[in-house]
Amino acid sequence: MEISKAKIKMKKSLLLNSVVDEKTYYCDIMKYDKEEESIYLILKEENLMNISLDSIYECVIYRGNVGLKCEGRIEERYVSQDKQIVCLRLEKGFYKINIKYVDKAETE
Repeated sequence: MEISKAKIKMKKSLLLNSVVDEKTYYCDIMKYDKEEESIYLILKEENLMNISLDSIYECVIYRGNVGLKCEGRIEERYVSQDKQIVCLRLEKGFYKINIKYVDKAETE
């Protein structure tokens, strides 16, 4: 099974007077729980504590030439067997995107 790639980026902070983190975090998808509407992501090469539990994140999932985008809140973050896991609870469902348009700066 091919591991799907994803990236998350803070879209909005829910805390009063807090700063929005402009950093993009790259992840591998561990699993998608359809019943809980949650995506479990393995955070790559970043500090888990930089991920806010009080923010809305935009998630882009890469599956071949197709991209899917969704939004949600980080429900939990933890370390399991030396992997940093982030659970994103969906608030806005998936919709297809044109990867070449969205990632134009990254592909040029």
